Parts: sequence; C-alpha cells; structure tokens
Amino acid sequence: MFESLILFMGLLIGYYFLKFKNPVQYLKIANRSLDIIVILIIFMMGYNFSIFAHTNSIIFEVLGLSLVYTVIIFIANILGIRLFLKTTKAKKFIALEHKSSYENKLINFLVLVIKSSKYIVYLLLGYILGEYFDINITHIIDNCVFILLFGLMLIIGLLLRLENITILGIFKNRFALKIVAMVIFTSITSGIIIGLALNIPLKESIMVSS
Repeated sequence: MFESLILFMGLLIGYYFLKFKNPVQYLKIANRSLDIIVILIIFMMGYNFSIFAHTNSIIFEVLGLSLVYTVIIFIANILGIRLFLKTTKAKKFIALEHKSSYENKLINFLVLVIKSSKYIVYLLLGYILGEYFDINITHIIDNCVFILLFGLMLIIGLLLRLENITILGIFKNRFALKIVAMVIFTSITSGIIIGLALNIPLKESIMVSS
C-alpha cells in the first residue's frame, strides 16, 4: 500500500512539477524513455525468473498457466465489455478504415507483431543471461524495478501534461471508468474461477489475474 502511494506521488510529481518550454521536443524524449524503462523492467523480470526456474518442467508449467490466464481473462474481458455496451445507452463507435490493399494491411499487421514481440525477446534475453551468470541478486532487482516503476510514473505524469490531459478529467470520464471497472471485475472473477478449477490458492490466483 505504501509503495503504491509512492508510485502515485511519482505520477503527480511528473504532472505538476516537470515543466518544459518545448513540449513537442520533450514528448519524443519522454516516449523513448518510457519504452526503455519498460524494456529494462521486462529484462530484469526475465533474469529474476531464471533464478527460480532451473528446470524445464517449471518453465513449461509457468508458460502453461500463463496461457490459461491470458486466454480466459481475454475472453472474459471482451464478453464483459460487450455485455456492458449492450446494457447501457452507449453511443456506437465507428471504426474508420483507410482504403488500402490486402498486402499493405498484411505488412502493417506484421510490423505491429514484430514491434510487440521485441518485449518477449528482452524477456528471453534476461532469462538466458540469468542462466549463464547464475547470480542471485533478487533483492537488488526488486529495488531496481521499484525505482524504474517510479520513473515510469514520473514520465506518465509528464506525458499527460504534454498531451494536455488533466488528471481530474480522467476521473470525470464516467464511461471510461465503468469500462475499467468491468475489466477489473471480469479479470478478478476469472482469477477466482481459475483458482477453483486448478486448485490454486484464491489469493495467489487473484493476484496473478490482476
């Protein structure tokens, strides 16, 4: 709870105290910094995972559970949001698509997949280095990840300000908050169902699904 409060303070500091004269120039730097921090966190997660998983059976078990949680939570989120939109007087959202050839759409899709896959590469790289060096620095990594998370919140606060998005305005958007609440509800419910089905302690299952 105390750590969460510190992270939220980082968001407020980034929003209210980090001010720059040329927003456009610093917007690119902030986005790049955000990407680097996420990469570092994922890399450290991979390294940390290698400390606890020295056998292939554990790795496959974790990957299997990850797949189960991902698929079930994804389906539950989509069904929950569709149900929410049908039961509320929400305006219909129209997707605007630019006319383009099938080849261009396929290329754009492949580029999107490659960009998204880079995070898996950094996770695997961290795991491989952890297996190679085999040095248990879990405590140091935990502290580093927290510092990186604080920096992440600082940058997110800065980006909100650079994009002229008010924090109060976010909380005033009731429709968006209701969707967020539905996603949280369906995710936690999925965690409870998975925990009961696979005999996983409910507290741990809910934590994973969250």
